[in-house]
Amino acid sequence: MGDKKRTHEIFGEFIDRYTIREAEADGAIVPILYEGRTAHGAVKDGASLDDLFEDLFREHTPEELEAIKPSTPPRARSSRRRT
Repeated sequence: MGDKKRTHEIFGEFIDRYTIREAEADGAIVPILYEGRTAHGAVKDGASLDDLFEDLFREHTPEELEAIKPSTPPRARSSRRRT
């Protein structure tokens, strides 16, 4: 492949620019919202699992976190499932 060219280098300068923010303000489109995501990966130890939990549920209050968080350690939960 050769050198990449920008659009205006091929077709000339822009005739007009209409940005997403302008389209939102005009009501032509609804606002576009981006949501951050955490990558899912293997968890190797309990500390990493706690860090992952805190990252995934960081918007919740401490009371909500206690209600969501399991009361047993991960190893105990996985042992119960196998029996």
